[in-house]
Amino acid sequence: MRIGKARGGIGRGKQGWRDLLLMGAALVVLAHGTPAIAQGQAAQTAQAEEIRNFQIPAQPLPAALRLFADQAGLQLAYKTDELQALTGNPVTGSYRTEDALRLLLSGRGVSWRFTDARTVVLERIAAGDAMTLDPVTVEGKRVVETGKGAFDGYVATRSTAGTKTDTPLIETPQSISVVGAEQIDRLKPQTVGEALRYTPGLLKGQGFNRTDDGFYMRGFQVNHESLYMDGLRGQPNIYSSSAEPYALERIEVLRGPASVLYGQAGPGGVINMVSKRPTEDALHEVQFQAGNFERKQVTTDHAGKLDAEGKFTYRLTALARDSDTMVDHIPDDKVFIAPSLTWKPTDDTSLTLLTSYTKTETAYYYGFPAEGTVLPNPNGEIARDRFRASRTTINGTARSIPPVTSSSTVSPTVCSSGRICAIRTSRTNTKISALAAGSPASA
Repeated sequence: MRIGKARGGIGRGKQGWRDLLLMGAALVVLAHGTPAIAQGQAAQTAQAEEIRNFQIPAQPLPAALRLFADQAGLQLAYKTDELQALTGNPVTGSYRTEDALRLLLSGRGVSWRFTDARTVVLERIAAGDAMTLDPVTVEGKRVVETGKGAFDGYVATRSTAGTKTDTPLIETPQSISVVGAEQIDRLKPQTVGEALRYTPGLLKGQGFNRTDDGFYMRGFQVNHESLYMDGLRGQPNIYSSSAEPYALERIEVLRGPASVLYGQAGPGGVINMVSKRPTEDALHEVQFQAGNFERKQVTTDHAGKLDAEGKFTYRLTALARDSDTMVDHIPDDKVFIAPSLTWKPTDDTSLTLLTSYTKTETAYYYGFPAEGTVLPNPNGEIARDRFRASRTTINGTARSIPPVTSSSTVSPTVCSSGRICAIRTSRTNTKISALAAGSPASA
């Protein structure tokens, strides 16, 4: 019995040693296998992150996959009959391998996965295998373009110029161009003429003086009688008809005889300038500019709500400039301010009060004769910065006498249930000192 037990004990001991040896071998295999798996995953990641140059045009998906495999150095496993009817997306440029494959298969209903560092398996996604994502909530505010307000980009879709109503341009049988605030801001024009330099059918001419805008439209001269502000004719004054482009929301150009819609206007067309209006969205902007001839200019634009409900909104646009010009004794100074207020008691009724004040100090540029500039002159060339107009002596200092123009405009506009009524009152003060001298003609 003891021997038997001893033998039995020895037998169980051998089995126990055998189990221990098997367990140790398994641990050794696992110990060596784990780094191998980790190394495989690292190699797979490195392959996916590698950046390569791909040149794969749009073509049937199997052919596109063969090109991708050659250019990426991968082996692809898929069923040709499942992908034969599909077309691969074009892939051109330098991409990570994973990104290039994702772009190639985008929207084609094909899934893929790396099985090792150099092998990718592709499978067609069955109709019932669609993945349902969590709901995504997107909040936004609808922006509706109107024919007399701001618009995004360079292309307007609505205007009031052709019909005096808010009508889509595609439905208006007239030749109309619209320059918006974004384009005006990019061009940084100093005059309305500079803002319209890319408008077809319009040529900037020379006005009576530096404060006057002159144009030619379809061969006809367009002066202050064809310039409108917010749908109403501008001030009939050659010294104050130039509007400040920084204060404009848009500039509408109506070409051709349709200008008779506005009454006494030139046959070439009319130009309607729309002032910046109050907005509910907060806006705060300040710009500083400096340039040649000791030019210094600051502009500012502010808008927003005055109360929590948004019944009262405001807009304040201002400009101040202190500058000389290329000709001595001719300044280019300007002060402009345009406050506006909108009261909207209901959704169908609003009252907008637009006001502006402008003060300019400059002088007329008389030009130079041909002799001494483009033609020879026995007395030599005329300096480009020479002032040829009248001058006076103030406190012992020789100065020019520039025209000083100040104007103020008040334009209340009432909109109720689609009806528009606009009233404008303006006042212009102009101080001009001029002196002309000459010799009598010889017989």
